[in-house]
Amino acid sequence: MRKIKKIAALLLVLLLTALCAGCGAGSLLVGTWTDSSQAMTMAFAKDGSAVVTAYGIPLEVTYTYENDALTIIYSENITDTGTVTFFGDDEFCWEKLDENGDLYQETYTRTA
Repeated sequence: MRKIKKIAALLLVLLLTALCAGCGAGSLLVGTWTDSSQAMTMAFAKDGSAVVTAYGIPLEVTYTYENDALTIIYSENITDTGTVTFFGDDEFCWEKLDENGDLYQETYTRTA
């Protein structure tokens, strides 16, 4: 009987660990976001694909999000990367370096 309880407890821990793997800031990113100028939207899917729409022109891209670092891969040679800080569930700031190495921020608000 004790062995069955231990196995059941272990299975419960494994199940909870697997369920929480989808939790956290990475899952917060999934959805559609609009920048503060309303000129760009980014729609992130769970599978690492996204659609970035700038000035009404959509572009299918891929992305990675690990340890607060968001990288959007536009093509083999063109990426955009920076650090994301969430403010609740509906707003984030993306800090990046421009072509001169100066730090700047973009703010996004969830629209869907």
